[in-house]
Amino acid sequence: MLFRSGGHGSLVVLMGASMLLGCGQMFTVLGEQSYVGAISTAGRSDTTFGIYGFAVALGQTLGPIMLVLPGGSAHLPPVVLIFAVSLGCALLLLVVSLLIRSPARAAAFERVGMLSAARGVLATRGLPSALVAGSLVLASVDIFIAYAPLIGQDRRLPAIVISAMLVARSGFSMLSRLFLGVLARGLGRRWLLVSSILASALMLAGFVLDVPAGVLVVFACGYGFVIGICQPITMSWISLIAPAGTRGLAMSMRLAANRLGQTVLPATLGVLAAAAGAAGVLGASSVMLLVAAAAGLGVPSDTSEAPASQQEAS
Repeated sequence: MLFRSGGHGSLVVLMGASMLLGCGQMFTVLGEQSYVGAISTAGRSDTTFGIYGFAVALGQTLGPIMLVLPGGSAHLPPVVLIFAVSLGCALLLLVVSLLIRSPARAAAFERVGMLSAARGVLATRGLPSALVAGSLVLASVDIFIAYAPLIGQDRRLPAIVISAMLVARSGFSMLSRLFLGVLARGLGRRWLLVSSILASALMLAGFVLDVPAGVLVVFACGYGFVIGICQPITMSWISLIAPAGTRGLAMSMRLAANRLGQTVLPATLGVLAAAAGAAGVLGASSVMLLVAAAAGLGVPSDTSEAPASQQEAS
């Protein structure tokens, strides 16, 4: 009743609920990534995080399907039913989480303050580079999702082409994550990260060209495949090179860097939209990915450079 009244109380409750939902989602993701890192051995970390990334992308793909549940109207989806289904899923996941056994903890070490621990994590060789690369890559995905439809609008492309580009990006990102372990063993983590980011930049730059619609869909497929590699590989890397006992803190710093990149960079590059159009924004995003590739060069070439204690804990 409070939400239907339309008063200030409704807005306050909605804002409070949104804050709690955001905090819960953040803690959940942090717990998931820390757990995946804890149960992964150094040799299978890439495969494990690739499967985790695939599961996350699958959920993000299936979630919007609820918009077509019965009970809605032409302009409004069945909000009450969607929230009821979401609540049911959340309760189911709560039960499942209670059945998961916690992994063995690393050996106890001297407790330090949060700022001191954060400085220690940032002093780990390669970890700041992984944070920068990951945040720039994730920001490029947000930019693509926002501006690919505008590309279609500017070039008067049919709606089915725009939809095909977005679905292709998501689907091929999921596909690449299933082969992350094989690709990492073949190329090595650092060169896989750098080469995939460079390929992502090349694919985004292709959207600046005046090419047929079918070619744009091909670019979207290629961009989706290579960009899907970057996030899981940085998660795996950070999990492996973080000092023993600080994996959770390192993962939380990664999430904070990603959120900062998702907030600042799309808004900054969006200023170009008025002058250069959507194609110009995607072109600028491709240049941003070149910076991410340069940052990737600063990450250790393999897990042998990770702290020995961390490899034992993994």
